[in-house]
Amino acid sequence: MRVRAESKGRVRANPPEATTERHVAAMPFPARLGTQVYIQAVVEAQFASGKQIKVLTYARGAGTSTIDAVLERPAKFTPQARPRSGPTFGKLKDDLLLWRALRRTPPAARTIAHHLEACILCALTAHRPLTYVAHTCLEEELPTYLPGWVGERANHPRVETRLGRLLQQPGHLVSRALMAAVERAGRRFDSLARRLADESWAVSPALGQRLGIPALPLPEWPPLSEQRAVAGCSTDKVEPRSGEATHITGPSTLSLLQATPSIDSRAARRALALPPAAPLLAYFGNLDGYQGAEILSEVLALLPESWALLLMTDSPAPAWAQAHPKRVFYRRLSTRHRRALGYASADVVIVTRKCGAGIPIKLLDALAQGVPVVAQARALAGFTELAQRDACRLLVVPESKQSCCPASSVNAPSQKLAEVLAEAVLAAARAAGPAAAPPQRDRSEPSRA
Repeated sequence: MRVRAESKGRVRANPPEATTERHVAAMPFPARLGTQVYIQAVVEAQFASGKQIKVLTYARGAGTSTIDAVLERPAKFTPQARPRSGPTFGKLKDDLLLWRALRRTPPAARTIAHHLEACILCALTAHRPLTYVAHTCLEEELPTYLPGWVGERANHPRVETRLGRLLQQPGHLVSRALMAAVERAGRRFDSLARRLADESWAVSPALGQRLGIPALPLPEWPPLSEQRAVAGCSTDKVEPRSGEATHITGPSTLSLLQATPSIDSRAARRALALPPAAPLLAYFGNLDGYQGAEILSEVLALLPESWALLLMTDSPAPAWAQAHPKRVFYRRLSTRHRRALGYASADVVIVTRKCGAGIPIKLLDALAQGVPVVAQARALAGFTELAQRDACRLLVVPESKQSCCPASSVNAPSQKLAEVLAEAVLAAARAAGPAAAPPQRDRSEPSRA
């Protein structure tokens, strides 16, 4: 079985003997998902520094890649309209193909494995020295997938309903046992990856602290365009933290997170068939369990009736959106142009997070557009400089005992958290100016979160 190589971008394919590093990414590639965006930026930065790089990834992905790298695939490329993250049965086949490709591929001077599966496969095929880059904490993330996975895989509707409702009851004995078992499995997987690798790094300070490994520096992102810049906000790039990893060059810019051209809000709303005058709260990105986006249903219920919610995503329409059929607008996030239309339409962007974050791609993306942003503190992933640099357009909702819950109850939305987020959205809209300010509620507004 041959490993298929394809050259993308303006850089020529590297001869095999010139390869100094190989990234192994156990995921669909390319895709408009946070980890893939980050890997693309890392590879671009390494090319800029003169390194010879190869990237071995799955045989499927969304469209073409713009990275200046040589992509290696274990089979003929298969376009996929909406690649998803998270554990699925289909990934087992992808991982098997990746393992066979690694067996037939000579080791590079250094192998960099992204995600647990890549680390295990590289260790099994003796690709060393091996660097593991952790993008998530499986102990926290795996329990968030369980209710959705059961709903997708249950063959009998009554089984699906009972299990789904059961897993939404954190106090139930069976629910707690299942969640605890999945949590323990995730913890063991996290530990296994660190033991297999010669060195391990996390993509964010919060993730590094959770896993007990050093963190890579915060990537720089493009400065705001003059049209979208907010008065009083610095447009300087953030300097990398000290103590950068020896073998991994952090990206100097996230290539897909560029500030969009200025678009008239009314024209953007017409293009997306959105209400022309309603205050609009917007969410961008996938709706997987670890994102915690289901809390937006409760947030919208607490906002004035004039508010609407825009879901810009390539994920399937969520069931919780049906609770507000006239106030929730589901739109595909399929192209950069539609992404630009979404940001131009939004009055406030919200970034939720149910468990500890990796690299905060959604947050960096929203900040690059100059739109007011409300984010849970955990969505910052420990990059406190984000709040310092963008204090005038980023409102961070601090974690509290009411809003934080253990992994065993991570699938239960918190009413207290919804109230705090709703108050923060109103505060962000007022701070943005009269154009985005919603009507006042009858009751007195609580103080800013």
